[in-house]
Amino acid sequence: MVNPNNPTGRIYPRRDLIAISERLRRQGAHLHVDEAFGDGCGELSMAAHAAITEGITVSRSFGKFFGLAGLRLGFVFAVPCGP
Repeated sequence: MVNPNNPTGRIYPRRDLIAISERLRRQGAHLHVDEAFGDGCGELSMAAHAAITEGITVSRSFGKFFGLAGLRLGFVFAVPCGP
């Protein structure tokens, strides 16, 4: 899911994304939230939740929000895998 969405601007509340992720996890699936345009809406971010909850990953893009064309710098938040 893209949150907030571009170009529509649609925003999914954090509680809804958590509920969706729990439903997907029960089905053996995974939720990925793309927050490339989320820097202006920090209160919506799922990054902290993804860092402690299996089945959710969040990606953030430094270049898109700040209009840095050509800069490909991003981050992924997720529960560490492995032993």
